Amino acid sequence: MENIIENNRTQMRRGVLEYSILLILSASDGYASSIIQRLKDVNIIVAEGTIYPLLIRLKKLGLLMDLFSALQFIM
Repeated sequence: MENIIENNRTQMRRGVLEYSILLILSASDGYASSIIQRLKDVNIIVAEGTIYPLLIRLKKLGLLMDLFSALQFIM
């Protein structure tokens, strides 16, 4: 039972982080360090090791585009 509760907490935290990252980046472009700082500003503490996999996942889902991809898309 504890394992199920912990798994649910992890999934909820991931969902909140994904939504928060998308919200931050919808306002302006940013690097992982600026995203981490914005999250810290609202008392959401995360490590770079957490942010990068989420950014990669969001990019694979087509929800984010890095600068290099955006430049290729334009040209």
